[in-house]
Amino acid sequence: MEPTVIRSSSPFEVLALAERTLGFRPRESLVVVSLRPPRWRSGLVARADLADVEVAVPELARHLRADGAGRAFVAVVTDRGELPASPSRGATRLTSVPVQRRGDRPAPLPPAPVRTARRDRREHLPGADAAHLAAAALRDQGVQPELWLVHRGRLVSYTCERPCCPPEGLPLAEVDSTRVAAEMVLAGRGLAGGREEWEAAQLAAVAPADHGVVSGVGEQLELADLRWRRWERDGWAEPGAEPPVVALALWRGLLEVGREGAAADPALGAEAAAVLLDALGRIPVRDAVLGSVVPEAAPPCPLGCGPDDGDDDCPLCWPASAARTAAEHDDDAATAVRLLQHLARLAPPDHRAAPLGCAAYVLWSRGACAPAGLLAELALRDDPGHSLSGLVLQSVRLGVPPPSVQEARRAG
Repeated sequence: MEPTVIRSSSPFEVLALAERTLGFRPRESLVVVSLRPPRWRSGLVARADLADVEVAVPELARHLRADGAGRAFVAVVTDRGELPASPSRGATRLTSVPVQRRGDRPAPLPPAPVRTARRDRREHLPGADAAHLAAAALRDQGVQPELWLVHRGRLVSYTCERPCCPPEGLPLAEVDSTRVAAEMVLAGRGLAGGREEWEAAQLAAVAPADHGVVSGVGEQLELADLRWRRWERDGWAEPGAEPPVVALALWRGLLEVGREGAAADPALGAEAAAVLLDALGRIPVRDAVLGSVVPEAAPPCPLGCGPDDGDDDCPLCWPASAARTAAEHDDDAATAVRLLQHLARLAPPDHRAAPLGCAAYVLWSRGACAPAGLLAELALRDDPGHSLSGLVLQSVRLGVPPPSVQEARRAG
């Protein structure tokens, strides 16, 4: 789930990144990608409807500035309008007409012709008003824009007049053959045909399961809650059988299965699902679950373990022996989102907010803000007071960089 980071080597690479990060191919949209100095690595990817561009542009510019952008890739995506006819090769316009002088001195040579036909043509490209509105807002924030038009299968520059950017544009077929597109396909980043299709797929992934299955999980949730209350009151559980230890051991085991290539829907019985759903509603265990896949945002141990203690015996600490590489953390985050989505499908209505909110947090922490915001909204529909989901939704709307993006920015 870690956002793919690229250098701005070509507009096709950046456009491929934007599409795969959004999860769908935008239409009638303004798309912006943050490019951070000093190495111009990609950061925030955002989109607004062209119909709302006047309202959205100032906010988008502030978000990019908050993301540390020094430059920005800006693309107007529209099928409306027509590209102006290409000028004939060598078309020119003279800036002045020489006047023949009398006398012995020869008339001055005429000034070199200025090639303005292409420039005039670009000023009348579809979406030029939206592009230049975005450019002005970004410059006000100290961000240098690169302006592009995506129009009916062509990529056209609003500003570049060099041979690399012909006035008729470049074919968009190159986008799907870029290295970024290939890497994101391998990472499981699909591409829906449009926003409606993308949103339908997101909702289907967390749609409630069969009523009988959900009812069975609900019955087991009552037993899980009873075990927690008895343990908190009497301490009756044997060492290793305490409810938080059981829940975290189950969670870690499912992550390990995911690393071995498990299917998208884990095989969870009603009792195991209930154990995890009940634990996700208890903040110390929930935070330990989130810290297992978002290490840069892991909270301090509620039992007082120091950040470097590495206490393998603490039930709420991720064991030191479980240290993972960056790639393994990416796999764990993807597995965690699948597992949390599956738990949301199995959960009774009054328990859906916990797995939805946790999935939203993991997605947001890895830079996938669009699906994070959608899941946070769903969680808040079930439980308007769910604080974690409220935090995620507010962060997405305000453009607050997630922890992994902040770490990447500090690393340059």
